[in-house]
Amino acid sequence: MIKCQNLKKIYPLKKSQGYPALKGINLEVRECDFIAISGPSGCGKSTLLNILGFLDYPSEGKYFFKGKDVSGFNDNQRAYLRRKEIGFVFQSFNLLPRLSAIENVALPMFYLGKNRSYAIRKAASILERLGLGNKLNNSILELSGGERQRVGIARAISNDPKVLFADEPTGNLDSANSIDVLNILKNLNKNMGMTIIMVTHDLKLAAMADRIIKIKDGLIEI
Repeated sequence: MIKCQNLKKIYPLKKSQGYPALKGINLEVRECDFIAISGPSGCGKSTLLNILGFLDYPSEGKYFFKGKDVSGFNDNQRAYLRRKEIGFVFQSFNLLPRLSAIENVALPMFYLGKNRSYAIRKAASILERLGLGNKLNNSILELSGGERQRVGIARAISNDPKVLFADEPTGNLDSANSIDVLNILKNLNKNMGMTIIMVTHDLKLAAMADRIIKIKDGLIEI
């Protein structure tokens, strides 16, 4: 599904040669894997996730997605892959507060040209599966943190992505809601065959994944 060869990311700095956030990542992710990427703050784990999720691009190295070298894709090509192939779950939810739960989930389908009635029906079905059938028309501001993250997950899977990226998905949640979110991700992985790559600093939550990738100083620890 995903293969990285000597992947590097260097952020330019005015008075130096640049800051190397990633120093040569070699990684393979198979279809239906559930991988946790862990490490201390500033180690490069979110940078790696952003590159794998087409939110950023590498400075050097190769990135293969479903067998195709996507390292040099332009912004439009990366945006297309984000819409069609992947979903993203964020620590801060990134939901639109003026929209209802069902409207937030339907939004990615609108961007792919799905008609409104189809998008609303599918959004309702996903939210019901995630235990929010009685909150479809609530605004985001009326939902708890755990409920907001479930809406975030519902939105992320609304276009049936092949890979789901989760960046500290439990960072704003208490322990009970954190376990609930991890169980949802495990269910998506085991029962729906979704490949999941999750960044977390919590080793207890990382242990719920099938494999843990530890990063330190921009490199994978062996």
